[in-house]
Amino acid sequence: MAVGLYDLDGSVLKLRKSVELDVQGERTAINEFAGESTADLMLINDRDLSYAKIRFDERSIVTLKSHLGKLSDNLSRALCWSATWDMLRDAEISATDFVDIAIAGLSGEDDITTVTALGNQLLVVIELYASPKNRDALRARIAETLSALLDKAAPGSDLQLQFAKSFATLAHTPAQANRIRELLDGKLAGLVVDTDLRWHLLISLVERGQATQSEVDAELKRDNTLTGQLAH
Repeated sequence: MAVGLYDLDGSVLKLRKSVELDVQGERTAINEFAGESTADLMLINDRDLSYAKIRFDERSIVTLKSHLGKLSDNLSRALCWSATWDMLRDAEISATDFVDIAIAGLSGEDDITTVTALGNQLLVVIELYASPKNRDALRARIAETLSALLDKAAPGSDLQLQFAKSFATLAHTPAQANRIRELLDGKLAGLVVDTDLRWHLLISLVERGQATQSEVDAELKRDNTLTGQLAH
């Protein structure tokens, strides 16, 4: 595998040095790092050369919580996302830690597969891993981030659509519920509100007590298909 040292340089998290090695025994010395200063981020399995369960040191976690979005390499970011999710599931970082990392990283993420997976993971983080007393605050915080990203996304893009879906799923405050209504009413330029998205947004409003039975019935008349009947 390879181990990479990354340093913050202004608005970018840059690779300083990457060393390939063969792991042997309980500990493997990396002589090439002798004399190197501590990196802001140390990424084990850099470049994803091997299959490994990796972990971050405390300094790297602090860096990820503030600067993951500054890591420009898509593969390196994917490795960081995967490892932090695994650490969360093993109770080695908290739900709040993961949310901090997600908020720091989402602004720099342009891979639609990753953004989609993160939206699903954030819902699981709140519903299954977060302390009940923290859930509402985390929902509101994540939704605020997603709303801002929604405003910045290219009109008509896959990212815009995914941010809209994730925002509606996680919205919590009255103002955020109002924005779901605006999305449903087609008030965001470029967002194509098709049948599937209409149901998603309407169900999100129902969950928050912001839609009436008559609205739901009217939507069924608009989409009286098996899918529409299930959604109704």
